Amino acid sequence: MQSMRGNTWAVLVDMRGWLVPKSVSTSPLKSDVTLDRRNQKLECWIVDELSQGDALMPYFTQSGIVPERFMDPQEAYSCLQNAGYISSLDTIQALRSLEPHSK
Repeated sequence: MQSMRGNTWAVLVDMRGWLVPKSVSTSPLKSDVTLDRRNQKLECWIVDELSQGDALMPYFTQSGIVPERFMDPQEAYSCLQNAGYISSLDTIQALRSLEPHSK
């Protein structure tokens, strides 16, 4: 983390298949989480549906970051590339290699 100090950064999250039980998302017993996102410029979520992750949105109110949601992983990669966080086709191919293969 020390090497990241002062540099801008982005996050790519693959949320496909992630489910939050209603009992968790509606529970009043939650801890406040404070993350230092001063240098974060972008957060991309790959989701199954565009409402996925809604339960997490209250944690972003003070961050200045609004996660961008994509159902197509390629669109998420393009967003990161357009913002300058993915600089080569090799990086995109490496990300694609992490994709689960269809059965």
